[in-house]
Amino acid sequence: MKEWCIKMKFNNKGFTLIELIIVITIIAIIQFDFTDIAKEKVCDYNRKQIQRYYEVMLIGKSLESTEELFNEFLELNDIKCPSGGVFTYSNGEVNCSVHNKETDNEEVPFL
Repeated sequence: MKEWCIKMKFNNKGFTLIELIIVITIIAIIQFDFTDIAKEKVCDYNRKQIQRYYEVMLIGKSLESTEELFNEFLELNDIKCPSGGVFTYSNGEVNCSVHNKETDNEEVPFL
């Protein structure tokens, strides 16, 4: 019996299937979280860019904002949300149907 235990200790090479599955699962979860965070940041950047360009166009051409005009502007510029959200323009801000942030309701964290 002792010989068999000693033999098993020295012949144990590599990882078990369970260990590999656990490591792959952890990596997949971490990658999924980072992908969502990256998509949200790209969407936020795209919304800010669209808002700036659209407002410059409105001021430059002395136009009033309409939904049709904003949709034409989006089609011409081909800037999209990476998660497939739809951009809308209301009250001077561009909003995304997926990543819309309500800044008025956010609480300041206690430091």
